[in-house]
Amino acid sequence: MQNVTKSATAIALCLLLGSALIADTTDQSGIQKPVDYRQYLTTINPDFMITPDEAHQWHVYKDQGGPTYSD
Repeated sequence: MQNVTKSATAIALCLLLGSALIADTTDQSGIQKPVDYRQYLTTINPDFMITPDEAHQWHVYKDQGGPTYSD
């Protein structure tokens, strides 16, 4: 039973030290945090929006094909 306890303690110690080393090296390795893309799901970039004139031109072009979508 003592061997199991020693093994469990050794494994726990290795995991603790290993995770501490990994956390320390990632801070110093220059790895950047990934960009948070959630903001792009809740905001609209005006550069990607069409102007009212472009929307009207698109409507006129599509209206030439009849009551359903053309081309």
